[in-house]
Amino acid sequence: MRKLSLFIACAALLSAEKQSFMLNINDEDLQIGYEMISPIGAEAGLYYGVTALRGADEYDKMRLSGAFHINAIGLTPINGLAAKIGIKAAVAQIEQSDDKDVYPFATPIGVGLIYTLPVAIKTHLSAFYDIAPTALCFNECDRYTELRFEAGIEPIEGGMVFGGWRKIELREEGWKYDLNKAAYVGVRVSF
Repeated sequence: MRKLSLFIACAALLSAEKQSFMLNINDEDLQIGYEMISPIGAEAGLYYGVTALRGADEYDKMRLSGAFHINAIGLTPINGLAAKIGIKAAVAQIEQSDDKDVYPFATPIGVGLIYTLPVAIKTHLSAFYDIAPTALCFNECDRYTELRFEAGIEPIEGGMVFGGWRKIELREEGWKYDLNKAAYVGVRVSF
């Protein structure tokens, strides 16, 4: 199984035409991410990667997610607007009051829009929404939702500075838990 996993990882790295690293932070959270991009025609790309989000709250330790999605400019009638559709796997480590960790797991389906403004410095506005209903949630999780808004500028090719706001929420049998609800700033480097 390890050999197969290593083979798949190497094949993915070799097929990627572009890669990017991302880091964003606020007063309580740190998120890092790695993404690979393979083109599909002239106007679309296949994106796959992994992110880790670490919170400062002692009861809210870590969230990991791996994503697989397609961004395509040709799917929308507006010039500069790209649509995103995909799926990801997300797991969180949550410490409960009896010092026992719980690991809720979900496979949300995501949609998003990314608009590149027609200005001299490349500027992006984006909105993303991921949802996993009960059928796609496991281990003490009935619903997972993530809402994210971002705005960023790319002053140099392959380098972006961005800011945003996100809300990640879990629900189970009458209770709701915000895994993360915060504004953040960050950088993304692509090569």
